[in-house]
Parts: sequence; structure tokens; C-alpha cells
Amino acid sequence: MTRRVIQIEEWQSVAIGAPGSPLSVTEASGLLDRWRTETGTEPEGYFNLTSRSLTPKNWSGVLPAGGVQLEVRPMGASSLNSEQNGVLDFNIGIMLEAAVSNRGFVFPDADLSGEGQKIHALVAGFVALVGTTRKKQILRQYRVNRETTRAVVGRTVFPAQLVQEIRRPGHFVSEWVSLDQDTAENRFLKSVLTIIRPMASGQLRARLEAQMITFDGVRASDARQEWRRIRFDRVSSEYRALLNLGKAILDGEAPGLFSGGHHGASEITFTARAFEYYIGKAIEAIVPKAGYVAVLQDKSQLGRWSLGPKAGVGAFDIFPDVQVYPTEAGAKSVVFDTKWKRLRPGGDTAGVNVADVYQVVAYAMRFGHARAVLLYPWIGAEQIETTAVSVTGPNTSVEVMIATIPMIDRGYTQLEKTILTLLKAATD
Repeated sequence: MTRRVIQIEEWQSVAIGAPGSPLSVTEASGLLDRWRTETGTEPEGYFNLTSRSLTPKNWSGVLPAGGVQLEVRPMGASSLNSEQNGVLDFNIGIMLEAAVSNRGFVFPDADLSGEGQKIHALVAGFVALVGTTRKKQILRQYRVNRETTRAVVGRTVFPAQLVQEIRRPGHFVSEWVSLDQDTAENRFLKSVLTIIRPMASGQLRARLEAQMITFDGVRASDARQEWRRIRFDRVSSEYRALLNLGKAILDGEAPGLFSGGHHGASEITFTARAFEYYIGKAIEAIVPKAGYVAVLQDKSQLGRWSLGPKAGVGAFDIFPDVQVYPTEAGAKSVVFDTKWKRLRPGGDTAGVNVADVYQVVAYAMRFGHARAVLLYPWIGAEQIETTAVSVTGPNTSVEVMIATIPMIDRGYTQLEKTILTLLKAATD
């Protein structure tokens, strides 16, 4: 099936409804329905929809529905040259690798090209997904075993036991039922791990080998033959996603971000969540070098109901991305909040949405921080300067720093320096 392809960036609107618009109302509705069905999430968090336009946000990838295919590239990608786009795709792959087990969703019938594929991230993601899926459930099947034994195991088998008593007195023909892992699904997964093994090295190779050990009781087999034997109606949605990802890698139709002319599997990358997760984990690992400790996603409540049936009960759950506390008394603490939005410096607000400032100030005041940092991705050749705004009240004040993480720094080589510099500036 050949689809009409619409290529845009995150946060870029595509017109709908009017004569000559790229999308009809029916097609836009079909895309949202497909999103809801396949990802299990409501589209409101990933699309801004008006009567005239549809705007994707917080994700990139390929979304097919009916005769149309929406392809969303990371924000700012169209302003980059081919080399910079390659670095951006590589770095998004790193974020995906860190969080693929709960950030990626596979659409089994999108059109895909060989460009933009993050094969290392996909191999790492597949290995991680094997581990997390099998941690929840290891597929086993009942198997009937029959052997000649010195003692009865299970039950004896007649009339074979009568013959055995004549031929070998004191031996028994035993039959028992056991569970083993030698299923079509496990043989397929073991085969894929074997095939991708040469693509892995270093720590990834060690993680892959650790997963291979868990398949010791599974026979080596041909992956394509085992694929035909799998009963998808008998496995969980987690296993279906894992098996489909393995098949896509096996067929060389691994997920990517760009359109092409063949039939494959396509991945949706939840860029906002991946960015939040990756930067949070980076801060957690880096700040101890400066004498601090990080707390991620510490749940609390903002306010309590004072009237009505809920009086005295906490009102609104809040989850600050990262709070950083000193390990020695006397130093300042700081709250970090990540925002996957395109920062456009200039104007009275330096390109910052005032709602972002409201949010991080609420976090700071609720948890007692005098300093806060808003972190945005920066997709451009040169990183912009960090700025700050002081929000004062009658009894308290919060200084909010506005900073960026360069997204075309291949492998995030400057990330540690950036975080430590921001931490020092925020706590001085």
C-alpha cells in the first residue's frame, strides 16, 4: 500500500479541513485513532488539535493511518545540514537506548527507508527489552517426559512397564510432566540475539551475553521458521512488541525517522520523555562529583483542600524532575526541570513560556529551594548563553536559570561539563 507522506517537525502545524489542505478532517481523525489504539495513550498529550490544524508534540517518528502517513522529525532538524542531522539522530538514539523499554512503540505497517536508523540503539533496546519482558514472564510449555529410571518418577507406563520388568528387572518406565522454555517464541528470540551478537561490543556485548545465558535450555533454530510457528494470540502485548521488534531488526527494516518506499516497522520515539529520563539520569550520575546528591521524580502534593468533602486531603500531585541537595551543610539546593520545547531566544521572555516558569517556581517553593534551573534542548550550531530571572514575593524569592543542552554534540561529550557548570552557578 502506497501512502501519501506528510513530513513536518515536532511543534509544526499541518493544516486540515480547508480545500487544498494536506489533511482532511477524516484523515486527521484516523491518525488520532491509530495513535490511541497502538500506543495506549490519549492523543491530547501528543497533539494540539484545532478546527484548522494538527500539531504533533513530544514525539518523533512515523504514524501511518489509512492512505496517509505522518512523519515527524525532531524539532529544528530541517535547519541542520546532513552531518548535523546525523549527530542529532545518533544522540536521540542514545536517549532511546537509555529508555527504550518504556519509550518506544512499534507500528507494524509503516513505510520506512534505510535512512535515520539507529541500529546500535535498537540492538541495545532489543537486549534491554528481552530482559524486562522476561523478568515479568518467562514463556514455558508443558512437556511429557518418558524415560527408563531406577526409581519411579511421576507414574509408570503400561504395558511398557511389563516388558521392562522382563528385560531389566528393577527398572521402571516413568512418565512425568515438566515445564521447559523450548517454545517457538523463545527459540526465535534466542536466534535474533545470536544474529545481532556481532553488532554488539563492550558493555552491550556483556548485557547480550547475560541474556543469552537465560536461554540455555532453548534449542538453536532458524528464526524465520520459528516466526511462522508463533501463536501471537497466546502471548501478551509486551511479548508481541518484543517479537515484532526482533523481526524488524532481522528483516533489516529497523525503525527510523524518515520515509521510504518499502514496507516495514516504524518506531515512535517519545522524545520529551526520553529527554527527561536521560538528562535526569545524567544529573543523578554527575552531581556527586561536586558533593551533591540527586533525587528524581520525588512525588509530593501541592496544597490541601480546605473546604468541602476533601478538606484536609492533599490536592494536586507534583513530580519535580530532579532535586539536587548538598551532602554538606551550608550549601544551597536546586531543582532542575527539563522541557522538550524549542527555545527561541529574544523578546521580553527570552523565548520561555511563562507557564514553564510558573511550574518550576511552584516546585521550588513547595520543596524549599531558592534556585531552579529550566533545561531545554538546543538544536543549533552554537549553544546560547544561560540567562536567569528572579521571581520575588513578600517573604521569599526564587532565581530561575534558563539553560540549554546541546543536541548536536555527538555522544553528549560536553554534558558533564554543562551540568557541573550550571550546578556551580545555581548554588554559588
